[in-house]
Amino acid sequence: MNIEPALPADAPAIAGLHASHINEGFLSTLGPGFLTLLYRAMAKLPEAILLVARADGRPAGFVAGSAAPGDFYRAFRRQHGFEATLRILARALRPRVAKGLLETLRYMRREGTSGPELLAIAVTPSTRRSGLGSGLAANLEERLKAQGAVTLGVVVGSGNAAARAFYESLGFAVDRELKVHAGVMSIRYEKPL
Repeated sequence: MNIEPALPADAPAIAGLHASHINEGFLSTLGPGFLTLLYRAMAKLPEAILLVARADGRPAGFVAGSAAPGDFYRAFRRQHGFEATLRILARALRPRVAKGLLETLRYMRREGTSGPELLAIAVTPSTRRSGLGSGLAANLEERLKAQGAVTLGVVVGSGNAAARAFYESLGFAVDRELKVHAGVMSIRYEKPL
């Protein structure tokens, strides 16, 4: 499969992959409308990298990253903040989602989001164990290196054994434990590029 930059039209399918396969993460609680808006912005804004692998013309996997995630989130807020707020408003009234939003904002202020980061990756069940995920990650790494990145980080839920094993197989090593959301420990992995 060819790996190429995603198009804005790919955003609904990528949002579906995210919601189906990264359902333990907080972003999935914000709903498909928000995820579609987020991935459409990633496909357009130069502060993000969104790559897709296609099977029969549809995304079979994707990877999202940024050399400077803080810059991407600021650009997203500037250009899509009002629409994003409308898309999550009903969900944000749920106590669990509202709490998650506050915790995420606190984490971003406390930890910063300036270093290169792999933000999300998912592949369809039929392409698992085919090397597609590794290929997507490697392609993202090459693009980030071309932008001058020397390391790449990723945050994973400490209980997500499959994701942890995947990142470790790619050469990521534990950088530190951290707490983004109350009651849930996460691990920040990092690797040199």
